Amino acid sequence: MASSSSLGTTVLVVDDEFLLRATVADVLRDFGYQVVEAATADKAIAALKGSCVVDVVITDLHLPGQSSGVDLLHWLAHHRPNLPAILISGSGISHTAASELPSVRRVIDKPFDFTGMEQVLTEVLQDRRFEPV
Repeated sequence: MASSSSLGTTVLVVDDEFLLRATVADVLRDFGYQVVEAATADKAIAALKGSCVVDVVITDLHLPGQSSGVDLLHWLAHHRPNLPAILISGSGISHTAASELPSVRRVIDKPFDFTGMEQVLTEVLQDRRFEPV
């Protein structure tokens, strides 16, 4: 069921766990979002360097490859400073520590519920600054 805030909005979902990434992407599509998926920070950066137009990034912190989730956040801060990021993490990073990372507007701890994720997306797209969930 698409919400009015989701129409025309593209979300980049970055997570190396295929099942989690695919599930998040499917649920976001059900909510009416356009979704681009990437398994690594390197692939996410490549998509953002290309013609991919994105309104918000949802990323895991721990990603395989040459670049980590932290590297992706630093890249966003330098190259796309107005592009907000939502951090999904199962590592138990404190919300205080996460708020110090560039581009991060919110943190969602794994496991999470998708209704809550949609609410966080709506708030971030309405430009609310970092707040713990």
